[in-house]
Amino acid sequence: MAAKKSTVMSGIKEYLEQCPAIATYVEALGREVNVNYLNEPEKSYSISQEPNEPWVKKYVDGTGIKLITVTFSSREAYGPAVIENLQVCGFYEELEEWIEGNNRERNYPDLGEKKKAMGIALATTPYLFDTSRTKAKYQVTIQIKYYQEV
Repeated sequence: MAAKKSTVMSGIKEYLEQCPAIATYVEALGREVNVNYLNEPEKSYSISQEPNEPWVKKYVDGTGIKLITVTFSSREAYGPAVIENLQVCGFYEELEEWIEGNNRERNYPDLGEKKKAMGIALATTPYLFDTSRTKAKYQVTIQIKYYQEV
C-alpha cells in the first residue's frame, strides 16, 4: 500500500484542527474541518483555496517563495439572540489570536515535502458572508507564505 502523500491543503487542514477553538467542536461533535465543502449543521468548518498569484519570488534554480490563500468558513447558529452572535465573534477572535501567536512563535503548518512555511496571517478580518433565518456562514481569509524547493 502506498504512503499517503501530504498536500499543502491537508497540512493546513491538520494545522487548523489543532486550534483550541476548532478542536473543541471537532472532538465534541465528531467532525473534522472539511476541504472545499461546508456542511449544513451548525459548527461545521471548511477550508477552500482562493485564487492568487502563487509565486512571490521565483529563483532561476526553480526554488522560490510561494503564497497560498485559503478561506476558513464556518456554519453557525444565527438569529436575533445577541449572545449567540457574540459567541461567534469570540470564536473568530480566538482563532485570530491563535494564528498570530503561532506566527510569532514560528509554529507553522507542515506543508509537505520540499515546502517550508515562513509565515501565516489573516488577510481579512472575519466577516458574516451569508445568512438564512437560523444559520449563517462566517469566513476569514488566511495567507501562508512558504519556501518551495525543487
